[in-house]
Amino acid sequence: MTKLMRVRAMQRGVTLIELLIVVVVLGIIAAFAYPSYISYVIKTNRSAAMSFMTEAAAKQEEFVLDARRYASSVTELGVSAPTNVTKFYSITITAFNASTPPAYSVVATPTTGGMQATDGTLTLMSNGQKLPASKWN
Repeated sequence: MTKLMRVRAMQRGVTLIELLIVVVVLGIIAAFAYPSYISYVIKTNRSAAMSFMTEAAAKQEEFVLDARRYASSVTELGVSAPTNVTKFYSITITAFNASTPPAYSVVATPTTGGMQATDGTLTLMSNGQKLPASKWN
């Protein structure tokens, strides 16, 4: 065996410097990826809430045809929010039957201390107004 072959045979492990470089590179990648991931999860949760709110609004329109008034709660409307919505939002329906014309609002309020807490409240009005408009785009 030549001297070069013996040296290569002895160098089979990973040096501490190489390991530290890999850890630093993974840390840098994670520093960029994690905020993007959190943003994606927040948008996905918001989208699920908006989808349920739209479904509840459609049910309100069916309810008003039968009862000649809007339902004043999710229970009265006969819908229940899916678990992936109730985990992050509290959904409330308010009917304004005494107003002219009658109206309603569907409001999704983020749960306190949850991932969506910084996202803000979402509102869908009977006239189609969606608040805040920047979140609904």
